[in-house]
Amino acid sequence: TALRDVAEALLHGLLTTVKGEDLQELKKLIDTAGTGHDLLSLFETIGRPSLCSSILVHFRDDAASLVRRPVHVLSDIDMTVWVGAFGTGGPKFPTGPIPGAISLF
Repeated sequence: TALRDVAEALLHGLLTTVKGEDLQELKKLIDTAGTGHDLLSLFETIGRPSLCSSILVHFRDDAASLVRRPVHVLSDIDMTVWVGAFGTGGPKFPTGPIPGAISLF
């Protein structure tokens, strides 16, 4: 539809004009919106592969020009940061934060 095309064009324009630390911050804000509202889901809503490719090329080119590269820790929180009633195994710690895990993040 026309409205979808306009929305995709706006997203493309936003994501391909922001650079450097501003782009890092924008991507981080999008990714902290919660399950189903992250950068991956944003790409899944864009129907035109050419727009997705253009955004990814911009991300790659911008990353190549960064002087200070951010460090990201990827982890599943279950039994990594907190031991609770969920899960079927894992370390034998009492319920609560796993020692040292919080400071890692």
